[in-house]
Amino acid sequence: MKFFNLFNKIYNKKLIIFGAGLVGKNLIEEYDLPINYFVDNDQNKWGSKINNTPIYSPERLKRENKKDVAIIILSEAFEAISEQLESLGFNKNEHFWLNPDHENINQPIVDIKNINKSLLVTCFSTNGGLFLIDLKENNITKLVSGNFRGIIKTDNYLFVADEFEGIIQFDERINVIDHYKYDEVINTHGLAFDSVREILYVAESGKDRIGIFETNPLRRIDEISIGELGDGSHHINDLWIDEKKMYISMFSKIGRWRKGIFDSVVVELDLDSKYITNTLIEGLKQPHSVKLFNDKLYYLDSMNFNLGLNGNTIAEFNGFLRGLTYDGNYFYIGQSELKYLNRKPNNKNNVNIGCGIYIYDSNAEISRFVNVPATYIYDIILC
Repeated sequence: MKFFNLFNKIYNKKLIIFGAGLVGKNLIEEYDLPINYFVDNDQNKWGSKINNTPIYSPERLKRENKKDVAIIILSEAFEAISEQLESLGFNKNEHFWLNPDHENINQPIVDIKNINKSLLVTCFSTNGGLFLIDLKENNITKLVSGNFRGIIKTDNYLFVADEFEGIIQFDERINVIDHYKYDEVINTHGLAFDSVREILYVAESGKDRIGIFETNPLRRIDEISIGELGDGSHHINDLWIDEKKMYISMFSKIGRWRKGIFDSVVVELDLDSKYITNTLIEGLKQPHSVKLFNDKLYYLDSMNFNLGLNGNTIAEFNGFLRGLTYDGNYFYIGQSELKYLNRKPNNKNNVNIGCGIYIYDSNAEISRFVNVPATYIYDIILC
């Protein structure tokens, strides 16, 4: 049907096929087309025939009156051939056409370069803070400085975890409207928000616990302990709420990551009992950014440089990953500078140490990278 639509446009022109291969041969046999001749860049084919139709050098095209011919490219090298024809004065979709199967083959590349989205990105350490990234305008603006980790957007507010300042509540214009500061540095990490109960959960990683907060006003009302020591030996980092369940990523299930034992996991916790009920995913290394998209559990296997789904790797990258969101078409994945080179995967011999965001199209299996002028990215949300 695609070929019929094309042939209807050029039925009164002299038909020439560029590419004397199997596709052209099948085209003759299937459609019984009035092809005048083939041209091909392979000189070994010049002078031969396909079903009595001769094959010539592309030099033959110089004899043609351009307005009278229709050249169809039937070759995998269609981009190079297009440039070749344009150098001879032929115009695409006026004098020559691509195989309809190739016409939109590069559309995913065009689309991923022209995304009309904005992101909020939290960063910590050198040049840390909250960044607004406008992908349409290719513009990055630092909104406020800080050592920011997790970020959650509710209907009217933003909540951000600051490693040293505690929990900060912003309005939509990034004005501070409330602030909860801990009595000590407890290394806050990821946030999760229960919109039904209007409860904010905070990963207090330095104490292996999850703080429970009311949000109006912002105050800590309870906690959930993970493990017995309360010394950060499990290193819980990111949280996700799904009704009465919470998904948690942590560096070590047995609490020995400081000794170099990364039995890293994603677990399920029952919010009513406040106990871990299930280990969902094992075999990870320093995981972060556990998220539920379309009822599927995604996460970043950070030090293995992978995007995971339900225990399976769906994309591999070349740097330390942290920060994840999804808009239904693209994944936005944060990459930070590699803090510990000795922990890199053994199968990686070229590690990207840049700080930025991958925009990943899982259908086309392509990505682009947006540099962020910081050191470590922690979290990403869509505006």
